[in-house]
This record gives sequence, C-alpha cells and structure tokens, in this order.
Amino acid sequence: MMGCVQSYPLKQLSYDDCLSIFAQHALGAKNFDERLDLQAIGEKIVKRCKGLPLAAQAIGGVLRGEGNHTMWEKVLGSDIWEDKTDILPALRLSYHHLPSHLKRCFAYCAIFPKDYEFDKNELVGQWMAEGFLQQQKGRECFHDLLLRSFFQQSGSNKSRYVMHDLINDLAQSVSGEECFNLDGKSKGTKSYSKVRHSAFTCYSRDIFQRFEIFYQMNSLRTFLALPKPLWPYNYLANDVVHDLVPILKRLRVLSLSGYQFEELPGSVGDLKHLRYLDLSYTSIKRLPESLGNLWNLQTLKLQECHKLSELPAGIGNLINLMHIYLSGTSCLQEMPREMANLTNLKTLSKFIVGEGNGLGIRDLMKFPNLEGQLQIEGLHNVVNIQDAKLADLKKKEGLDELAMGWTENLHDVRSDEDQLLVLSFLQPHQKLGKLSVKFYGGKKFPSWIGDPSFTNMVDVELCNCRNIMALPPMGGLPKLRKLRIEGMGGVKEVGVEFYGDNSSSLQPFSSLETLEIENMLELKHWACSNGRNEEAAGNFPKLNELTIINCPKLHGKLPSCLPSLKKLNVEECREMILRSVSDLTSLTTLEIKRISGLQV
Repeated sequence: MMGCVQSYPLKQLSYDDCLSIFAQHALGAKNFDERLDLQAIGEKIVKRCKGLPLAAQAIGGVLRGEGNHTMWEKVLGSDIWEDKTDILPALRLSYHHLPSHLKRCFAYCAIFPKDYEFDKNELVGQWMAEGFLQQQKGRECFHDLLLRSFFQQSGSNKSRYVMHDLINDLAQSVSGEECFNLDGKSKGTKSYSKVRHSAFTCYSRDIFQRFEIFYQMNSLRTFLALPKPLWPYNYLANDVVHDLVPILKRLRVLSLSGYQFEELPGSVGDLKHLRYLDLSYTSIKRLPESLGNLWNLQTLKLQECHKLSELPAGIGNLINLMHIYLSGTSCLQEMPREMANLTNLKTLSKFIVGEGNGLGIRDLMKFPNLEGQLQIEGLHNVVNIQDAKLADLKKKEGLDELAMGWTENLHDVRSDEDQLLVLSFLQPHQKLGKLSVKFYGGKKFPSWIGDPSFTNMVDVELCNCRNIMALPPMGGLPKLRKLRIEGMGGVKEVGVEFYGDNSSSLQPFSSLETLEIENMLELKHWACSNGRNEEAAGNFPKLNELTIINCPKLHGKLPSCLPSLKKLNVEECREMILRSVSDLTSLTTLEIKRISGLQV
C-alpha cells in the first residue's frame, strides 16, 4: 500500500549552509578540515548549486567516497552545468554519474505521481520482477539511491519513502516514453506502443473508457493500480479486471492492491510472464485454479485479504515462488498440501497447521530458506508431537520475527504436557529479534523462553496463556526493549524468578523501555526485588513507559527504583498501587482510569 504526502519546497540556503550540506554528503563531515586538498574545488562546485540544498545533496552523493581530485574536477567541469532544460543541472549531473543498473531502477520510478509514498520492499520486488537485478542487489540499489538523495524518508511515516518533486521531474525526463502515468503529464505520450511501465489512481468508480488507452500498450510490463491514500473504498470497473488485464500478455508486474473486487478471472493464468502479483487489501474470496499456470511468479501478496477462504491446489506448481505474504487472512483455515513443493520460499509470513488434509507442522522443514517474519497458527492441530521437532526452526537463521498461536477455545482437550513439548520442540535460533506466543495451554513455558542466550531478542509478547502459573525469567535478556504480558489467569505473583538468574552480574531488564501488563485477573503481588538489594540491583534502569490494565487484585507497591520512568498508565486496578507514584522522580505523564478506592 502506498500514499500521498504534502510536500514543502525549501528556500535557498546561505552559501555556508549549502557548503556544509555538500560536505556531509560528499565527505561524511560538516566541513573540509580533514580534506583541505579538496576544499577549493568543493567550494566552486557548491557555488554552482546556487543555494539549493537538494542540488548540494545530489552532487555530494555523486562524490561520496571519491577521494581523488580527478573525479571532483570532472564534475566541476561538466558541460551539463550549462544545460538550459527545466531540470536542475546538478540533478541531471547526479543522474549522469549513476551506474547503468541504478539508472534503470530510478527511471522506473517515473510511474509514481508526485508526493507519492512507496515501500522499499515493494519497489525492490518490482525491480526484481522486471529483471533489473536480484533481491540482495535490489536492497543495495535502493540504499544507494537513498544516499544520493534520489529518495527521501517520508516525514509522516518513517517506513515509507518519497521523491522530491524535482527528482520526480528528472525521472519523468530520463524515462522517455517507457513510463506512463494515467493521472499525470505523461498522458501526452505520443507512442503508446513504446510504454513498458504504467500506474494510475482511481478516485471514484471510473468508467471503463478511461482505460481504453491501455489497449494500445501491447508491450506493457507493469500495471500498477494505486489506491487513493487513506480512502477505504477504491473501485475498478469490472471490465478492467476481467477484460483488460488478461490481454496484457507481457505483464511482469500486476498490482491491484487496495481495490474492492471479489474474484480474478481464470484467464489471469494466461499471463505467463507474470512475476509479481499484488492482491493485498482486496475483497477477493478465492483464487482461480489457473493461478498454478504462472510458473514464473516470484512474489504473491495477499495480506489483509480478510475474505480469502482458500488457496488453490495449483499454487504448488509455482516452483519459482520466493515470497508469499498471507498476514491478515483471517478466513484462511488451512494450506493445500501442494504448497510443500515451494522449496524456494524465502518469505512465508503465515503458516497454518491444518486440521484436515492441509499442511502439517512437519512440512515447515520443506522451507529451509525462510527469512523475515513467520506466524504459525493452528498449533492445537498438531497430532504427532515429534512433528514439531521436524519443523527444525533452530536452523532457520534468517527469521527475525516469530509468532506462534493455539486455539482460543477454552475447552481444548489437549494436555498441557503435550503443549509444553510442542513449544519446546519449536525453539527458534538464538538470533531471533521478536517473539509472540498466544493462547498457549501449558502450565509453564519451556526453558528457552527468557534464556539469556537469545542476545538479539528485543520484543516479546506473551498473551492469553491461561494455564501458566508463573512468569518466565525475562530479566536476563540483554537487549529486550519491549515486553507485553496479557491474560495469564493462573499467575498470582510477579515473582523473583521473573528477574532471571540473581547470581548474574547483569542488571535485570537492563535494556527494557516499555512494559505492559494487562488482564491479569488473579495477580495479587509484585516482588519488587530479584532477591538482591533492590537499589543495588537497579532493576529496570531504562524503563520509560509502564502500563498496568485490569489487574483488580494487585496490591502493594510498584517497584520504586525506576529512574527513567516517564509515563505511567494504570486502569482498572486498586488505589493502593498508586501510593508509590511519589517515588517516581522522572515521571512526566500519569494516566489513571477506573481506579477502585481512589478518592479525589
């Protein structure tokens, strides 16, 4: 999904400020103190930038890492400075010095309208599908264009990126007639047969006549339907999906993300060259069996397709598929057994342990190269406990985030001992950064949860594990920054074991910044010390935010030695736990709601 942001033009800077920006991008320093030999040339180059910060950034990016005089003099003496086009010479010069593969990737971005936000991974996936480069090179390419100021991080969403209006003009200029935007100035293109990449935004129920121009684009490789930002009702004329798209036989990239339609025609299977298919955030209910004919498909995006109820068996034919995104597909209950053929998968964001003939937990061993995020659902359907060991999560070192979930059914008959063994066997590799466990039915957690050997673990969520009697020893995780504990009805005390090994020299929760404890209905006591003198131990030295919600039986004091706590949120608790608030000397925000016994 992408979106628009408001742009704000920058005024001209002073010469000194412009020189400083240039030095930062060219030398990684604020001035030329370490490279006095380049200062005179640098000052002449900056004068040509005429106080424009974007120009200084762009030219600085060209010279990043270029320590010899020859390259600097070549940039200074370039004839491009004398160009009389509408494009800033500094920007055109910056593009001129790009390697050929970066030029190709940048020119592709001409299909995006001005002020448009885009996702790095989506763009890299499209570059891959177009055959510009491989995935790892794609990430390097994106980073290089970012360093050279062709891309900027969005001011409103740090995970998104934009192009400055002047950079967008440059992209339009260098892409020629290969890129076409139905909504922009490029609709003046004279030869539609030369168009390779196209995008458009629908702002209403567009009539089909608007799209008739695409029938002239018989070499089209990219068809991006960009949803209107922050608008949930994006519609395409039925003729676009059912009649137009299937005849674009040379498509490599097809995105209909964010548009409201419920089915794809079977003729989509005729798009033999398709490598990237994005149907995320649509109302699609099922995919045609002919999807299995798309043998070249590399990326399939289905996240947040809340009505999607099944995947076709033919998906097992897509042996070149590397990325399939399924998060947010709440109606999907199992995965066809044929998916076990997809041994090249690197991304499988959701894996469902089926109850019937679908994939079982042991089939995870078929995907040795998984990386990024993995959500495992349906663990209550594990029949043979040893199958969990065969999943071999310990060897999947590319995974950064792992979520595991059982059934919400309170009457699940599987024994807590069996569930303990399953979770024990599903121990991941020790490089994991984020862990979530929900609706686990065991009475205790396996020893690997909270083990200090997980040195990269920064975020842990333990929710609705209703039979747990004691919290695991989380205090020993050296990099843990966020911890959420919710809905553990069997826990009556935050005991000393929560802090970890009290013989360790490491401070308990030495990196923890955010702690959330919620819906702990039987929790009565919080042991504020880990067995050593509390002040000396220095528990929670970096805790910045503490939230306690719906813990009606909790009494006594909170830990008093919280030197960094700035925000405290307490809801649906007893008044007495607020008596230690006066000890929190760094507190700046206190939020309290529905506190029993509190008198104002």
